[in-house]
Amino acid sequence: MKRFFTFLMAVWALLSISQTVKAVDFCIMGTFDGKDRPDWTKLDDKNMDLVGPNKYSQTYQCTKAGEYHFRFIGIGWMGEMCPEQSSYDLTQASPSYKVSYTNNEGMEKNYFYVKMESGKTYTFTFDSSDKNNRTVACTVSGSTSPSEFEKLYLIGGLFNDWKDDTTRPFTTTDGKVYKYVFDADYTNTFSKESDDYYFRVKTASQQYQPQTNDAPVGTTFTSANVGSNIAWKFTMAKGKSYTLIFDYENKQIKYSEGGSEVVTKVIKLFNGSSEVTGYNGKYTLDLSSATTDASITLSIDGKKYGLAEAKTITAVGITPDIAFTEGASEVLTLKTGFVYTLIVAEDGKMKVVARQRGAADGNYYLVGNFFNEDGENINYDKKYFRFINNKGDGNLYFDIPASLTVKAQVYGADGKCYGPKDNKEIGINKPASIDDVTAKGEMAAGEGNYWSFTDRGFVDGKKQVGIYRVTIKVDEETGIPTNWSVTYDKTKRMAYFLVDPNEDIDAVAQPCYTDYLPNENPDKKWSNNFYGNIYLEKGQHCFVVGNIQKQANDDEQEKPLKTTTKLYLQGNDGLDPTTNTGSGDWRYTNVFPNKAGFCYGETKSMVLEYNPSKGNGDYLSEGIGGEILKAHNQITDDPITSIQIVGNGVVDSWELDKAQDMKYNKTLDCWEYKFRTEKEESVDNKFRFIANKDWKYNWGEESLEKKDQARPYTDTNPENGHEASLKDPNQLNLTKDGKAGSETYRNGSNTFGDMYFNRPAGEWTIRFYIRTLFDETGNNYKAVYAYTITGSASNDVYLTYRTGKFIRTYSNSKPMNPDNNNVKIYEVYKYEKPTKVDNIYTQGKVYLRQLQYVPAKVGVVLIGEVPAGNNNYTDGQKLAFSLLERTEESVEPGGDYRNVWTKATGYKDAGDQWNNYLVPTVTAENDLGNAMVDKSGKVTYRYFGLGNYYSTNYHTSLGNKDTQADYIGFFRLTANGKSGANKAYLRIPANAEVGNAVGATYGYIDYNGQLLGNESDDGTFPVSLAKMALIFDDLVDGNEVTGIKELETENLNNDKYYNLQGIEVAHPVKGVYIHNGKKVIVK
Repeated sequence: MKRFFTFLMAVWALLSISQTVKAVDFCIMGTFDGKDRPDWTKLDDKNMDLVGPNKYSQTYQCTKAGEYHFRFIGIGWMGEMCPEQSSYDLTQASPSYKVSYTNNEGMEKNYFYVKMESGKTYTFTFDSSDKNNRTVACTVSGSTSPSEFEKLYLIGGLFNDWKDDTTRPFTTTDGKVYKYVFDADYTNTFSKESDDYYFRVKTASQQYQPQTNDAPVGTTFTSANVGSNIAWKFTMAKGKSYTLIFDYENKQIKYSEGGSEVVTKVIKLFNGSSEVTGYNGKYTLDLSSATTDASITLSIDGKKYGLAEAKTITAVGITPDIAFTEGASEVLTLKTGFVYTLIVAEDGKMKVVARQRGAADGNYYLVGNFFNEDGENINYDKKYFRFINNKGDGNLYFDIPASLTVKAQVYGADGKCYGPKDNKEIGINKPASIDDVTAKGEMAAGEGNYWSFTDRGFVDGKKQVGIYRVTIKVDEETGIPTNWSVTYDKTKRMAYFLVDPNEDIDAVAQPCYTDYLPNENPDKKWSNNFYGNIYLEKGQHCFVVGNIQKQANDDEQEKPLKTTTKLYLQGNDGLDPTTNTGSGDWRYTNVFPNKAGFCYGETKSMVLEYNPSKGNGDYLSEGIGGEILKAHNQITDDPITSIQIVGNGVVDSWELDKAQDMKYNKTLDCWEYKFRTEKEESVDNKFRFIANKDWKYNWGEESLEKKDQARPYTDTNPENGHEASLKDPNQLNLTKDGKAGSETYRNGSNTFGDMYFNRPAGEWTIRFYIRTLFDETGNNYKAVYAYTITGSASNDVYLTYRTGKFIRTYSNSKPMNPDNNNVKIYEVYKYEKPTKVDNIYTQGKVYLRQLQYVPAKVGVVLIGEVPAGNNNYTDGQKLAFSLLERTEESVEPGGDYRNVWTKATGYKDAGDQWNNYLVPTVTAENDLGNAMVDKSGKVTYRYFGLGNYYSTNYHTSLGNKDTQADYIGFFRLTANGKSGANKAYLRIPANAEVGNAVGATYGYIDYNGQLLGNESDDGTFPVSLAKMALIFDDLVDGNEVTGIKELETENLNNDKYYNLQGIEVAHPVKGVYIHNGKKVIVK
């Protein structure tokens, strides 16, 4: 026996030697393609070299980029050498790593990996000197030029235009992050306002694709998988540029708008210790109702950034170039009371925009010392000159005479003022000459920033009259003016009509113009006739506002009238200039400074003609005065006293007694009608405008040509007509001999059909404009008529009847409001799993918080009321509930979503942060499944859909054997789970670590719960617990739902109150309830 043992020991010794001395016995086996172990191959097709006693090495010159998975192999060994954990980056070993073996329990799938870069050199070493402590290491050397990096290409195209060639290469500077730019030249080729681009990413050896087909590319990284049978979908807007960013090192992809301003570093913004949610380096903090200031710091790529010196922002305005630096510790303090937008660059510099909530709302005025009595200071009380937004594009403008010498600023309705940051002097040299017509720059907040306009005077003996157009660009997100321009137009002169501001605090000046007449007699190259269509209520006073004097300049070539450097209000002491004209008393028709405004004897609209060169010269002040007459050519033969809208498409009738009065909007100088319609869009929905509630004067289409009429709402082709919007009004003609009856009678002369109301069901405002434009003869005007339609379409959303309520999930790409109070909106704030499993009441709980509206791209639950008096609905029946696109300010990506909670104040005071476990599917997710798994196959999230128990396949399979009462809840999706368009699904973390550890705060579900008919992962949770209670945070009257739970009345002994349907009532009022298993009456 001893001899046999000695023999056996000798054999073990020989085996030990064979495993440690032969260099040919060791190699590195691995893969670049993520294949399973049986398909691995030797690195570089060779074994490791013996470099010393029991020490081995292999040098590998990398020619391709990617993550290399591998183990060290001893030929004939039972186990392969691997890390102790499931995977380990060997380049991180310092200086080496002690190996384990795959034949050890639980290590069968473990592997090393190295993220290799093309052109770099990798040296692998294996030290077997100590058989109880074998170690391995990997070092990296060498550099890579861009030409040596792995080449990546974009393959794909627009729908039905897929291209597999390599004509669209990505660019890279480090072989790790690759970029591909779609510039505006490309997107401008789109035939539609937006288009979808389908693509994959291709290397020399393989392709990368999304997890599901047609998965949208987002602004945050999502995984890219090896494959070539599905594609990403990337939606781009016409005229915009985009950058695709492919992180080749980590195999993930995202996009950013813009061709070069792409944030690739990981930037995080903190308020104290709480991270602020942001979007592409842009963040919004709403402190308008907060009680605590914000303390801001940063981290960039995990490194902490602060300020060298503490800084505090206390007022509205823009603060650029706040320099955060690595290692600095001071904070940026943002005071309460404002909404802040913070934009962070990769170098740590921050731009902060502070504004008040509801700032200005687009109402901006040009204020200054325009009038002689203002003296040297800007008069902020005279908000007469409101900036005009004709096209709805964020560019606002207002015109002023170029002969003024004034200080001027932009003044917002919120009381904040803005002016030019620099380039403030506007006059004879700015713009520099007649041909250099524009000055421009950035805007800055504060009373110290203003323009100094100076009378342009004379150039080469010619008086520089004309006008300035002051344009400001208002940022769409902040609502604050950011840029300005002043354009000089030498061909026009102007005056204004202004309702007496003492009678109407909202009165604004309405401009009127006259033009230069280059083809007229040299003695009269300027017309002095100004025309305006002026609407006044009976007894309401109005002024002419201008600075043109009665006397002409000495300029023999042009002879324009002289001007003063200030404006003057001119009136006639309250007389009606339209009732005593021609040879009548001149006091009715002459206007002078220091007189009360003129008025009408009845409410009406008429065209007035103002001429500063005429009138009695004995009563001039500063050479200012003039004549105002009823224009000899009126729009209608009878004064217009009212405007109505009529037609089946708007007011459901063509009868005159059903026509609806339009209200005059004195700020916008137009007639408007606001209404709601339930009708779907149809070419049969028609309408017209009429004057004085009679068919005699009415407005219809100006032409029989399709391009001159209104086009369908969704049609974007201008050849098919006008969209009747701010950007594209629909122009009309007037008939003066219309009659009641059919469309033919209504037309009379000059009109060519009723207008098509080209909008779907929704809430709309129709505005009708009448404008007088300068006629080239200088002695008349031409009237122009047009209308616009603004508002929002209804979005009928169908909710499904489930156990007494209409319910569904919902999401939309735009923010939406409920049309009325019959729909409530909720988000899923947290999940609470059972703490003890001993009866049916220990089910998990989903806590929902009510929202004021549906934010864009946010998943929500909608609960609709059952219409009063109708108790005949059955499960599965659908009913349409209406939502409207929001026109109010709404939270945007990076904003503070907490403000959308209906109980925002209380939750914010408690320090609650926003969380929502509902995932929106604005576009359908047809390959969702029921869980997300990581590369190792471990479940990271579980998916659930909203419904009722009786609609599940499990209940159907049981049939009559199932005695379980029906209930509403979230149910685990099946392996074929999907989520439809404009819906949402519930995604709950499977553990406390995934997703930045969100589950540690808001709950996670680490068992296979809610999967009806199946045991849980560990068999401890029975099928009866495949339910979630829905707990709502809104407090309501009576027996309305505050918590939906499946309960058995005989077991309700938990000191809570339930209605007769077994629904928990948080605050019972008068009625019958179940309390501790008994019926009780609350009086």
